[in-house]
Amino acid sequence: MSLWVGIQARTASTRLPGKVLKCVGGTPLIRYLVDTARGLTPNVVVLIPVGDEKLKVYCRDNNIPCFEGSENDLIRRYLSFAKTYGASHVVRLTADCPFLDIAELSYMISTCSQVNADIGTNALAGMRTIIDGNDVEVFSTRFLQYLNEKVTEDVDREHVGSYAYRNWQDICEERDERGRTKWVTLIRQSIWPHYAAPRSKTSIDTEEEYIAACKIVAGQGGQDDTVAKKG
Repeated sequence: MSLWVGIQARTASTRLPGKVLKCVGGTPLIRYLVDTARGLTPNVVVLIPVGDEKLKVYCRDNNIPCFEGSENDLIRRYLSFAKTYGASHVVRLTADCPFLDIAELSYMISTCSQVNADIGTNALAGMRTIIDGNDVEVFSTRFLQYLNEKVTEDVDREHVGSYAYRNWQDICEERDERGRTKWVTLIRQSIWPHYAAPRSKTSIDTEEEYIAACKIVAGQGGQDDTVAKKG
């Protein structure tokens, strides 16, 4: 298995513009997630929309590989990324989840690798037990190609896994020409007590959530609410 981590990011977020380059405790949000992923694999790339120069410059100045693709068609962006890097599987992370637990990421990567999962998730709607902000999705390039050919609605192309989640049972029952299960699927449901609170949230989408994150990190030794220029 050739697995690469793709961190989806953009500076043109609508609710909190430029949030991925805002600093919490002196560190840009995007850097938290990059460093966490790099703690497990060197195969980490930030996936940005074509023309997002601020993020492109930040990645260049901080020696973080980045890949440019469609802004709203994330299925195409991830598929192009996978093909460009020769990946058999990609891990989809989003830059607004800076405090992703490395133990959760490690578990998802190792478990999906063991079973060679075509789609692995800890965030399946109606079944998730993981705190919002610890979301991890794993897709085989073969499955991304399937989604690229199958999905027509813009909202599903933007959210990558939403079509699969709505049609999970049908996908699980698909068979190949020999009658074998076509896709290997994996749903992660945690039994760890400190994760058993799906209404909690550590992702950052609003100014209020950003301020709260600054306060939490400041209590651990520092605060810097400025926008990052170079980390």
